[in-house]
Amino acid sequence: MTSTLSVKAEGFLLKEAEQLRNLYMASAKEIGSLERYTLIATGAIWSWGLAQQNESYVSLLAWVPLVLQIFFGLRAWGIYQDMVWIRKYLSEIETTMGIPEQLGWGHRRDERKRRLRVITGFAFWIALPLLTVLVAVAHGFKH
Repeated sequence: MTSTLSVKAEGFLLKEAEQLRNLYMASAKEIGSLERYTLIATGAIWSWGLAQQNESYVSLLAWVPLVLQIFFGLRAWGIYQDMVWIRKYLSEIETTMGIPEQLGWGHRRDERKRRLRVITGFAFWIALPLLTVLVAVAHGFKH
């Protein structure tokens, strides 16, 4: 640790970094939960609608998953934006504490492995609503 920081400041930054890493991991889990809930809700509504396909209200029901996906997707986007801020701030803490750039959790979270998770996450939140629109439109043409 650098000698320019007081012992009190170093202790504070260490605790803050630990709390932020924990918050980051909890946020990642929350996004995973939102993805699961979205799939479960979509599947449940589609399954129920398929069983009720002769009813007139089912063509409207086919659009409900899209509304849920938009709300859950916006929530996931907000959480992701918080995670971006946490990573940047952790990198600043590590720099302030004199940790070399090739080391440190905040710096390492920007690596290639994380990019695949981000890309697949965005693909999920784009592909599922598109599939839902296709199903809703196809179902609407049947009635």
